[in-house]
Amino acid sequence: MVVSPFSFQIVEMEAWARKIFWMFALIVYLQARISSTAACSPLSCSQRKFEICCDDGEIFDVNITSTVGECGQSSCTGDTPQLIMQKLNCYWKNRCIIELPKDTIIQSTSNSNECIGGKPKVLVLHWWKCTQKGVNISYLKTNTTFNIGDKGILRSHSRFPWDYSIDDFNSEFKETYIVTVTFWLTTDYTVTITAYKVNVTDPDRLEWYTKQNNAPVPVSMGTVHFDQNVEKVYLQLNLSKDSKGDSGFLICFNYSSNGGTIQDACSDLTTTHFTAPKIPKSIKGEKKKKNKGKKVEKSKPTTGKGNQNKRQNTSRTTRKQQTG
Repeated sequence: MVVSPFSFQIVEMEAWARKIFWMFALIVYLQARISSTAACSPLSCSQRKFEICCDDGEIFDVNITSTVGECGQSSCTGDTPQLIMQKLNCYWKNRCIIELPKDTIIQSTSNSNECIGGKPKVLVLHWWKCTQKGVNISYLKTNTTFNIGDKGILRSHSRFPWDYSIDDFNSEFKETYIVTVTFWLTTDYTVTITAYKVNVTDPDRLEWYTKQNNAPVPVSMGTVHFDQNVEKVYLQLNLSKDSKGDSGFLICFNYSSNGGTIQDACSDLTTTHFTAPKIPKSIKGEKKKKNKGKKVEKSKPTTGKGNQNKRQNTSRTTRKQQTG
């Protein structure tokens, strides 16, 4: 049997074609991986969108605003209705995409109001928080008890931070509905409770009281410590039939021995990710010359201990909108 040289050429071409195909597939895969990794550590400004992610937990909070100026060149940042809705929809997800809104700014998130009414040009991402791996996240549905060794995050209702209604708890009650969380304490232990966000509007009430002191105290944002002397701590939500609803509350708690004090329960249960600042165009050229030949290290996530949490000013009217 005689095999022509042309047959060998066809076989070689097919082999090369297979090699080129798999090389191309590998390039596409690597580009996708690089793009995905970069999206989790973005710069602070974007003219299109941000993708934020929590590899081991869920999105706990995100601080992102918009501005009508260029990156680093505007003193006014603010929120639009579309941006507010996108941020609220990010909670409790592993990944979230926030796009540049097309509507106008309705409220300022800075000391200046000059951008209100303007259409945003860029998004400004300051930081986002992720729950740490394995942290228990629950919401208030019925009376609940926590004991020594427990730690976790408690939100008022499953749809937090969207506004709650009486139907989130019990649609059948007639006058008032009371839900109580009990924290047990024993010798040599302290429970640290951090109220990260609290938005409960009259006639509804969110209050603390202890076994020794039956006089309720309204819960406000911040951290409180209770030791063995109180035996039991009660967190009580009182809902009225005339409830107007609100975004509710987000609380972190953690037990520790009396020998060690937890300054902020949320910092122990979450990780804060910061972004790398984007250099304005006017000075970018100078920076490149100075840093030529120098290796730039990437910033790492921190636990965020000691950082002040900024409370987002969220439009209640916008929060009440439901998304698909």
